[in-house]
Amino acid sequence: MWSFPKAGPEHSNSSSKLNEFFNDQDASTALVREAVQNSLDAALDPKQPVRVRLSLATFPWETLEPFLRTGQAEETVDNHLSSDDLGKFAASFAGNELRCLIIEDEGTKGLIGETDKSNAHSGSNFVGFWWNDGISGKGKGSSGSHGVGKTTLTRISGMSLFLAVTKRSDDQKRYLLGFANLPYHRVNGSSYLGYGRFGQSVNEDGNEKFMPIEETADVEKFLSEFSLKRDESGLSVFIPGIPSSVDSGGLLLATVRDYYWPIMKGDLVVEVVDRLSGETTTVCAENLSDVIAQIADQGERLKKAVSDTEHRVKIVREILELKSGGDPNWFAGHEPIMSHTAHGGTRGAVSKDCFSEDNLERMFSAFESGQLVGFSFSLKFQTVDGEHQVGLVEVYFKKDDYKLTENAQYIRNQIIISRQPSNIPAKNVTCFLIAEDRDMSDYLKEAEEPAHTRWFLNRFNEQKSFTSDWALRFVMDLPAHMYRILSREDEDASTYENFADDIFSVTEPMGIGAKKKRGQKRKKSEEPDDIPPVKRSPAIRVERDAENPGFDLLPVGNITQLFEEEEVSFPVEVSVKAAYVSALGKSRSWRDYSKIDFQFGKTIPIDISPEGAAKVISASENSFTVELLQPEFRVSAKGFDGNRDLLIHPRIKL
Repeated sequence: MWSFPKAGPEHSNSSSKLNEFFNDQDASTALVREAVQNSLDAALDPKQPVRVRLSLATFPWETLEPFLRTGQAEETVDNHLSSDDLGKFAASFAGNELRCLIIEDEGTKGLIGETDKSNAHSGSNFVGFWWNDGISGKGKGSSGSHGVGKTTLTRISGMSLFLAVTKRSDDQKRYLLGFANLPYHRVNGSSYLGYGRFGQSVNEDGNEKFMPIEETADVEKFLSEFSLKRDESGLSVFIPGIPSSVDSGGLLLATVRDYYWPIMKGDLVVEVVDRLSGETTTVCAENLSDVIAQIADQGERLKKAVSDTEHRVKIVREILELKSGGDPNWFAGHEPIMSHTAHGGTRGAVSKDCFSEDNLERMFSAFESGQLVGFSFSLKFQTVDGEHQVGLVEVYFKKDDYKLTENAQYIRNQIIISRQPSNIPAKNVTCFLIAEDRDMSDYLKEAEEPAHTRWFLNRFNEQKSFTSDWALRFVMDLPAHMYRILSREDEDASTYENFADDIFSVTEPMGIGAKKKRGQKRKKSEEPDDIPPVKRSPAIRVERDAENPGFDLLPVGNITQLFEEEEVSFPVEVSVKAAYVSALGKSRSWRDYSKIDFQFGKTIPIDISPEGAAKVISASENSFTVELLQPEFRVSAKGFDGNRDLLIHPRIKL
């Protein structure tokens, strides 16, 4: 039966926020990414493919109702779903036909480990899947790490729940369980915390526990009612009340777009089944291109996404051939050029010095002629426990006429980091960065948000698992840096490094000439108004701080005299814009700025001394404006990344 814990006086009124991490993905994509990832992580034999079956079916309420009871008299989950506290999300499903999605895998371990939730950090996959929120039980070598799989599964259910049967490879036991993800609500005068679970209450040595249903007639009845097989180890998930937007076409597109890599390597086979029509589509290495062509025929709406996937699959076939051995365009076994920053940090870089003259000529020629070229780099890093590890990362380039929506694809282990920017300016280049090595994958995993679509330096450092983030920076920048080498941009482009020298100053104010009225045209014979000469005397200097990375805005020694000569008086506004220096040059730095880098007024505070010398008018993202009130002032912005060079552009506004 279903159990929703009642709220006590000490409980918060809360709702899960984990779904917000998946808001940029459609329901089919989020579901396929999470479900297939979980199955791949649970692979029973790495030499055998994992099979995942996604089945669409329809069942009447009467079939589901026995598995939706709460144990209260004549009460079902529907009473909770229709609570007035759910507002516009309240809905009743009783008496309706329900579209359902069934996920079944084969060649996996199932939910193994202890079933008692008492030790949330036990590493049990069972406890992690059923009980933990944001606490993962997955070990090294896994793709996922956030413990949000069940939340993703409930996201596509109109009933916000799922039921599941697992058979475990370790003890061969079968369990029936369920999870509902509702917010705080009230039913018949009682308040409930929201989340609910399907199982049974048991008493063990005087301790009341809520446990899954084990090997009873209920398990057999559930499997029989929904035509499920669970004779082999694995997991079957039943999701009721799915929307019409989740269909065979969307599931197939999500499969080929997000998991073509393990499919082509023979590690994954996916079946999409429509029980109503009886149609089944199997996606495997042998027919992947045929399935992509089949999806392309379904409509213009999918044309670009399918075309991009088709192009990437073509390149991946070349990558697998390139790595098979003996290809002269495969340049393996390189290491970054290491250095130390002024702040004691470590920095790794790739340059032409990493390659011999013969290799440089060969890779230049191959790249320019449109051949695929590939490189591997070994990166050394250390855990906070003192363990030294070596990770391997590969990067591939091909120059062709096809223009991808995103010209680089990052793959960690078996999953695609779909929104990671490459900063490669060329549109006619396809790039792949692949990190399958276990140590490298576990290192990069620390930087990912729950949806596994991007790497973040801040998140990586918050995990405090490794002593340095230099390898993450290297991997994130590797496609752009290697492209500059291959395209020979680095031979002509200016280098913007070590901006420790103070080359910036505010060189205005300037005189202002007479203005013409808006829309007014000058006569051809009219002489221009006299424009006063522009003064270029520095008024404010930028002082950089090496100990606490950042800068101070300070007055020059003769600012009072300068302002008197220019007939300028306080208060005066000064605007500052900043960005980390991009590998692609100074002008590109402004375009490559991201909120993740820093934000003035949030991650970078703006301090003023002495008190009352100035005030902050506005601060947003990478710019701020202050009003200077007197000639003695210090405006400080500290806390930047000491391993990255910073561009600063200050300007007086009169």
